[in-house]
This record gives sequence, structure tokens and C-alpha cells, in this order.
Amino acid sequence: MCELFPFSFSLAPPPFAITQHKNKKKNKKEMSNNDQVRGVAESAPTKKISMVPENILESVTETLAYAEEVRTALLQLFAVAGDDPDMLAELPPLLQARVYLVLAKTATSLLSVQLRCTGVDPDDHPISKEFDRLSLCGERLGRYKDWDKAPLRPSTKINKRGAARVISHALPQLTAEQRESLRDISRGNEARMVSFTDKRARKKRKHQGGGSSSSGFQSVRQAAEEFLQKAAKELVMCTDPDGPRGPLRNLADMEEHEQVEQET
Repeated sequence: MCELFPFSFSLAPPPFAITQHKNKKKNKKEMSNNDQVRGVAESAPTKKISMVPENILESVTETLAYAEEVRTALLQLFAVAGDDPDMLAELPPLLQARVYLVLAKTATSLLSVQLRCTGVDPDDHPISKEFDRLSLCGERLGRYKDWDKAPLRPSTKINKRGAARVISHALPQLTAEQRESLRDISRGNEARMVSFTDKRARKKRKHQGGGSSSSGFQSVRQAAEEFLQKAAKELVMCTDPDGPRGPLRNLADMEEHEQVEQET
């Protein structure tokens, strides 16, 4: 056998093969270790560190949410106004003013937010005058927010002083005490007038024993009723030719009266 193959060979692997085999084992071990480290790193929660405070981020997020709600509302309003351009014109005046005021406040508020985001103080911007004007308009509009309840409230007020002056000049047959009471009302001395009336009533009960008042001490109300009756007779035509005549006269009666005068 050796004669056929004069050269000899060994069954043991060469040295470089052993070195490569060791390097492969080492690489596999390192790769497995790296995979384990990577798996632990991925499984562990990572905490992001931000330079912006959390309260600022929350405020920004909340502001963006509100801005999105405003955007949705404006789109709905513009869509309705686009379908019916006369919608706002058909609204009641008070509701129409409220809609325009809300739109103006919305536009100025959005511009104010934009200015603050760019580092500009709205108080130092010309838009501050617009804020003052809108606040004034809002105060004026707020005075009429209860217009729908107006019928439940008294719509007129009586000026007692003016009414007392008119009555005192229109009724010449008033007594001195009645004129004094009306004068107190016209001057605003209602408390004095009430005390004077009570004192007068007690005096009358003392002297008259609680009887009815005489014609000379008639009340202001009775005098006013008599005045109104006389005024009604003067304004409405009277059948009595010798009675008072006013602006409304019967022409037939006037002609008869003239004929009687001519005959006499």
C-alpha cells in the first residue's frame, strides 16, 4: 500500500481549520448574547425624556382640541349659510346680533392665539382695541337678553310727580288740603303726604264720628272722576243746547240753535 502511494498523509484536520471552527463557535456565542441583550432591551419600557413641561403639553393638547371644535362649528355654520344666504337676515334682530357678535369674538380669539404662539402679546397689538369694542357690544347686548320675558313685566311706569302737577292744574275746585297733598307728591315728599293724610283722617273721625265726608272735603279721586266726566261731556256732543259745547258738535243742533236766535 505504501508502495502504491509513496506519500503519506494524516487524518487530523489542519491547524487553520481548527482556528476557523473556534472562531465560528465564538461568533455564535456572541450573537446569542447580543440577541438576549436586545430582547431584554426591547421588553423593558423606554421612558422618553422631553424638555417641555407636562403641564404645557397638556395645555397645548387641550387648546388644539378646542380649536378643532371651533373649526367644526364654523364649517357647519358656513355650510348652512351657503345653502340659504338669507338665513341670517330672516333671524330676529336680537338673535342676529348675537350671531354676529359670536363670529367676531371667535375670529379675534383665534387671532389672539396665533399672536401668542408667535411670541406677540395681544395687549401690545392693535387688536386690543377690537377686544375692548367687542366687550362693550357684549355688555350692551346683555341688557336685552330678557326681551322674551318682557310681556311678564310692567312696560310703563307712572310719574307720580308729573301726574300730581297735572291734576293740581286741571282741577281748580280742589281744597287747600288737597292742593297741599298734591304739592307734596310733586316735590317727592310722599312720606309727609301719607302722615298728613292719616292725621287728617283721624281728625275727621274724631269730629264726625266716622260718618261720610262732606262735599267740601272730597278726595282727590272723586275730584278727578268729576273732572273726567266734565271732560267727556265737552268732548262728546251734548243733547242739551244750554250745556257745554266741545269740538265735537252736532251740526243739526247748531243750525236749529242759529234759527232760534235769528227768530228772536
